Amino acid sequence: MIERTESEIAEAYEKERTALAAAKAEIARLQELRPRLLKTETVDEIIELDDEIRRETIAAEIAAARMAPLKIELEMVQHERAKWSGVEMPSAGELDRLLAIVTAAYPELKLARGQGRFDISERDHRAEFRAAFYACGRLGRVAEPNDGRYFSSVFDDANSILRAHRITLIEGDAMHAALLAWGDVSWRAPDHAMGQPLEVSIARLNTGSPAVPRWRDLLTGKANLQRPLPPRGVGASSSTYPAPRVRITYAADGREVDPSKNLWAH
Repeated sequence: MIERTESEIAEAYEKERTALAAAKAEIARLQELRPRLLKTETVDEIIELDDEIRRETIAAEIAAARMAPLKIELEMVQHERAKWSGVEMPSAGELDRLLAIVTAAYPELKLARGQGRFDISERDHRAEFRAAFYACGRLGRVAEPNDGRYFSSVFDDANSILRAHRITLIEGDAMHAALLAWGDVSWRAPDHAMGQPLEVSIARLNTGSPAVPRWRDLLTGKANLQRPLPPRGVGASSSTYPAPRVRITYAADGREVDPSKNLWAH
């Protein structure tokens, strides 16, 4: 089933509303004319007039019957649109493409999973990514990640926004994927060896600079996903991480050996 846009539904509703108004106007005109025709016209001509009134009455009934579901559909679409207000949102197709771009670069952020044998329902990754994208758009930005701002706090802020708009809550990977898809958030990848947690340049709730829709440039190929910043204390990239110096002390003679060198050289 192809879903209609709000403008398409509104256009169909307006068409039926116009038809209903036209039918009612014609019925009023014919009914006003009938008493005068009774004095001058034949039975057949009065019957013809009554048939025309009946025809317009049925036309009005049809238009009214068609308007009722259109009105409900339009109200539902408008209500759904209101939930997502305040954020420049991509279309459903664009959201799918953005998620594909992110997961191609970071496969661990794929949200879809196959339904298991004993699962009641599977995760709706498209709806969850849309919700995460909206929440990320409502959060303010800062220049760079703050080591005092944990990702869990950002995640809680996002879900509080969704809760306020009565939108289904999200999981952390959806949030991470959506932040990357926006294209305007700098971040540090988690690195347990370096003691580096996941950090994102998102401000506290109701603070920071507005989101910038750089996702448009991602879709057109004018921009790439933001690469993660190096862990704190590291100047360039993961390839320049300092290798921890490990020494082994042999108990027999107390010699200290550097395992990175040829053992036979000691």
